[in-house]
Parts: sequence; structure tokens; C-alpha cells
Amino acid sequence: MQWFMNIVQQLSQILGLLQALVLLEDQKTATAKITQDYIKFFRRLIIKVAVYPNPQVIYPFLAQNIDKLDDTLIEVLDSWANNTLSSVKVQEAEYIASVIFCFSNLIAQYPLGNIALNKEIAITGYEIVLTVFTFETFPVDWGMTQNNLANAYLYRIREDKAKNLEKAIAFYQEALKVRTFEEFPVDWAMTQNNLAAAYLYRIREDKAENLEKAIAYCQQALKVYTFEEFPVDWAMTQNDLANAYYSRIRGDRWKNLEKAIAYYQKALKVYTFADFPVDWAMIQNNIANAYSDRIRGDKWKNLEKAIAYYQKALKVYTFADFPVDWARTQNNLAAAYLDRIRGDKAENLEKAIAYYQQALKVYTFADFPVDWARTQNN
Repeated sequence: MQWFMNIVQQLSQILGLLQALVLLEDQKTATAKITQDYIKFFRRLIIKVAVYPNPQVIYPFLAQNIDKLDDTLIEVLDSWANNTLSSVKVQEAEYIASVIFCFSNLIAQYPLGNIALNKEIAITGYEIVLTVFTFETFPVDWGMTQNNLANAYLYRIREDKAKNLEKAIAFYQEALKVRTFEEFPVDWAMTQNNLAAAYLYRIREDKAENLEKAIAYCQQALKVYTFEEFPVDWAMTQNDLANAYYSRIRGDRWKNLEKAIAYYQKALKVYTFADFPVDWAMIQNNIANAYSDRIRGDKWKNLEKAIAYYQKALKVYTFADFPVDWARTQNNLAAAYLDRIRGDKAENLEKAIAYYQQALKVYTFADFPVDWARTQNN
């Protein structure tokens, strides 16, 4: 009997969602670009997310409609929020907000299409969710949304990078009002780790101090993220610690690099090619960076190791599946061949130029102006 009631409840919620979506077609908008095609796509998308909130179903559908993942979709989403959520019942609004939350999580991680726009769509979705899931009414959901909104700003491509990172830090700190060590230790550890990433990339304030904070936040996360209980999260934090030591300003440079390599190697205890190919590729790329800059050992040997690790990363980072990571690795390989000691110097330089040209297939002036400019310079 209970399973039947659950199905009835779910169907009622979906019907309520459908009714709310119909309102979108009836409303008048001042934006001429919002077409019926986008509205129909949006309706189908949200209903799919409501029924099958997983990448296996949603990502193929997005791939079929990748041309609609643009600023117009953001306008549709925003218009719907302003005109629909306020006109439906409270329970319907809460259900719709939960669906938008799932969609925002999915689009934030979607690796295809225009990555910059995917992040913008996710940010719009999370901001809509926060109008329904407030701190007073749904503190746990509010805290989760603050954390995920922070993630979106952390990796945001549009707008000023420094401002985005400050917003990310602020949202993470908001999340910690709910995600305390005592009540939600796992969520607390997740946000600690996220704050570490934000301080690692922070542009404002003193760089050396930011890196020390990143290391401290990682160490905090490891109070919960142990190898035995949370091996995947433990590995993620090992990688973040390695990144922090790789960039660290305080202390001896050669010691920091050795620590970075050691932490990366620890992460590979969990991030294997068979079980976590994407994370494995990330570590391969990161270790390669560390060997490129390594001070201990023979320089030529370190560079050969770096090139080998970059090539390993490309087993996973293909242009088709991970264009941004692929472009970054192309850029890194170019830098390694630029500095390479072994082999013919002229040939190494030709390879470096070729890799930079490859990177520019993704690093366009429109979407990645900073990376485009850096690659032009290189």
C-alpha cells in the first residue's frame, strides 16, 4: 500500500510541475529571443530531471539539444522562476525547487558544450532554489545549496575571477552556519575541503597566507576524511594538499615539491585508472606539473617523467569528452617540450608550437580570454 501511495504522491507532484510549466507558455515576456522551441525543450528537460535525476539519462538528452544550452535558456529559467514559483502552492514550489537543484547539479558538472555557459545556468538555478529553500525554513537544504553555489563560483569562467573566488569563499562560510562539525561532520569536511580549493586559487590578499589557509583547511577535512572510512574523499584531499604544497611560497621550494609529489602518489592509492579514470588523469597531469618544476634529481629525467605523465593523462582527457582538460594538457605538453633537454632542440620546439596550436582549438578569445592570451604569448 505504501509503495502505491508513494507513486500517487510522485505523480501528483509531477502533474503539479506540468501545470506550473504550462504557465510559462501563457505568460508574456519582453525578451523576444525566448521561443517556443526553448520553452518546449525546457519543459521536457525539467520533467526528465524530475523523473530520472541522473547523468545517464539527462546528459544524452542535453547532448541532443546542446544548441539550447545558452543565454536564452538562462532567460527562460529566470523568467519561469519569477512568474511561476510565486503563483503555485507552497508544496509545488518546494518540489520544483528540488528539481531545479538536481538540474543545477547536473549542468554544473556537464563536460560538453560551452562550459562557461553551463556554469552560468547552474548559478541561475541555485539562486532560484535559494528563494524557496531559505535558512529559516530549510536550513539543511539551504546549506547544501550555498555550498554548491560556491562550487559554481569557484569554477566560474565568466566575469572577474578574483570576485568569483571571493563570492565562493563567502558562500562556503555561509554553508558552515549549518554544516557544523558536531551535527554534520561529513558535510563540514566537504566544505572545509572546498574552502581549501578556494584559498588555493584566491587572487586577493596575500598569496602566501592564502596557501597556508588552504593547507590548514585540508588538514581540517582529514579529521573526518580518513583513508579507512572515506577513501575517495581522502584521496581528493590528498590531491588538494599536493596542489597547495606545489604552489606554496613559505618554506623551502624543493621540500614543498617533494611533499606535493608524495601527496599525489598517495591519492593514486585510490584514484586508479580502472576505478576513477577521470581523477586518475587529473593526478597524472598534476604529478607531471610537479616533475616539470622539480629541483631535486636530474632536470632532464624530471622533464621526461613529466612528458610521460602528461601523455598518460591524455588517455582520458580526449578532445571529444574533456575539451578543457585536453586543452590544458596540450598546453602543459607544449611547455615541457619547450624546456626539454633530450632529443633534437629544433624538433622539440616544433612539437611545442604544435601543442600550443592544439590548445587554441578550445582556448578561444571569446570563452577563455586569459588562457587564450597566455597561449598566444607562449
